[in-house]
Amino acid sequence: MTAGAALAADDAAALDDSGTITVTATRSPISIDDAPAVVTVIDEQRIADELVTDIKDLVRFEPGVSVRRAPARFGAALGTTGRAGNEGFTIRGIGGNRVLIQVDGVRVPDGFSFGAQGVGRGDYVDIGLVKSVEILRGPASALYGSDGLSGAVSFVTSNPSDILKDGQSFGGLVRGAYSSADEEYSGTAILAARGGTISGMVAYTRRDYKELDNKGTDDRTGSLRTTPNPQDGESDAVLGRLVWEPGGGHTVRLTGEYVDTALYSNVLSGISATVDRLEAWDTGKRVRAAADWTWQGEGAINYARVGAYWQDAEDHQYTEEDRTPAADRTRLNTFDNRVIGASAEFHAGFSTGALGHRLVFGGDVSETRQKGVRDGTVAPFGETFPTRAFPVTDYVLAGLYVGDEISIADGMVTLFPALRFDHYKLSPKDDPLLPAFAGAGQSDSRVSPKFGAVVKLGEAVRLFGNYGRGFKSPEPGQVNQYFSNLASGYTSIPNPDLGPEKSESIEGGLRVTSDVVRFEASVFHAKFDDFIEQVVVGGAGTALDPTLF
Repeated sequence: MTAGAALAADDAAALDDSGTITVTATRSPISIDDAPAVVTVIDEQRIADELVTDIKDLVRFEPGVSVRRAPARFGAALGTTGRAGNEGFTIRGIGGNRVLIQVDGVRVPDGFSFGAQGVGRGDYVDIGLVKSVEILRGPASALYGSDGLSGAVSFVTSNPSDILKDGQSFGGLVRGAYSSADEEYSGTAILAARGGTISGMVAYTRRDYKELDNKGTDDRTGSLRTTPNPQDGESDAVLGRLVWEPGGGHTVRLTGEYVDTALYSNVLSGISATVDRLEAWDTGKRVRAAADWTWQGEGAINYARVGAYWQDAEDHQYTEEDRTPAADRTRLNTFDNRVIGASAEFHAGFSTGALGHRLVFGGDVSETRQKGVRDGTVAPFGETFPTRAFPVTDYVLAGLYVGDEISIADGMVTLFPALRFDHYKLSPKDDPLLPAFAGAGQSDSRVSPKFGAVVKLGEAVRLFGNYGRGFKSPEPGQVNQYFSNLASGYTSIPNPDLGPEKSESIEGGLRVTSDVVRFEASVFHAKFDDFIEQVVVGGAGTALDPTLF
């Protein structure tokens, strides 16, 4: 759900006073019962009722959706098991960066893995600042572009109007929670105020937690250990928002968000005859600033939104390893994403003969600078620190989309065609940390269609179906991943010919809704092509003829 669409959803209750409204499914407000796809809306009340503390809790009752969180059993130079924390969402068996994740319409930074570095995506979002979450199953590229291979997850943060009741000029809330799974204590405080046409709010969430418990009973050090490795974590999250409503349907919002995490790990399972101590300190940070203008009114164009944002995310993983008889060593791996972007969206309502139309169209563009550093002491034989896993890269995504909701026979049949054109471009920079590596640039375009339909069989029963295509553009670290050790006989080469990963899905289902029950069943078939993986393409594995990846 985009930030502007969230505002539209706030005013869309007239569509269905007793139902739940989704925006992610079609980019315009629609009752969840009338959506042409399987979509879940988890509101703030359900988040509180289910005692949700993170994204893994969020989807524990959702069919076809999961979050991977492995036990922390990583190494200093090899092995990433558990280092990524809550790695991200998996929808219908496909996860990682192939699922689109947004906060108020802004993409969450990519996950990344290289050597002993594992960066997840789930800890960039704090549930304490979230008003609602929408989960769309199936390709989402026709409306949202790259990354929506198997689905999309949209987080929406709170507005002052969500805290202030009618007529209130000041209000707030305080809530706390405890989770025995990792001994987490969390607390959230929100304050909001309104004066004339201006309102504002600030929200703060604090979390303190330990390692995730399991059923292990062996407390020894070393690889046979089955109890969790000790961990000590904390996080702080702040959201500030200022809203101006001058009248005439206009709304202007300024938003600032800050999420900071820190985790210490004592990896006792990594102790061995040659490793005396293995400890790690991981930190993550995401900072976002955004401004948007929204208008709602009458006429052929009845909704408009223009927004811009800046976001900076950093992930640092530092490890110390004491060894015998080898020299002690450290590792510092970083992964940073800084993005600036803008978007515009418009809604229109009109009729052509007996057909009613609700049109949505718009576009968005963003440029991300992605970079990382591999550093430490006692580098592997044949390598030199500091270095990078890929050159500093500027990554542009731009797209235009249009979707329609066509009502036939007074809404007995509704069609949902959508089409999006996307262009992406990767521009690696000359990098002094990679003097022997020449990165390759890449650009390409993609058209993504989607078509859905809903047929009403009375007031309570609906048949729905959809066909769609998704894609994911190559990442900088896939096109230009760099690792070279000629002394050991291996090196990597860029691949500017990498194409996007693709998906194609068809789905049909039945939905029954009444005052006492809601039933939904669907059958889908999805095909995925051109997944990107690293393979050997040549070489003999010698210094003069190294193995090529």
